[in-house]
Amino acid sequence: MRNPHLFLQDILDACNGIDRFIGSLSLDDFSDDDKTMSAIRDQIMIIGETVKQIPDEMTERHPEILG
Repeated sequence: MRNPHLFLQDILDACNGIDRFIGSLSLDDFSDDDKTMSAIRDQIMIIGETVKQIPDEMTERHPEILG
């Protein structure tokens, strides 16, 4: 079984990726940039799938993970 802390690292990595992709883009520039929107959508999907993998024991002890 994979170390649950690695799931949290995956989520942080995806969040950092989103931050890098957006950089200093304005909302208008972001809205016009299909590649960046697609990249961010992929990172959000990674976050969503990873959250499902976090063991219940961990989220019960640390409800702030999902909150």
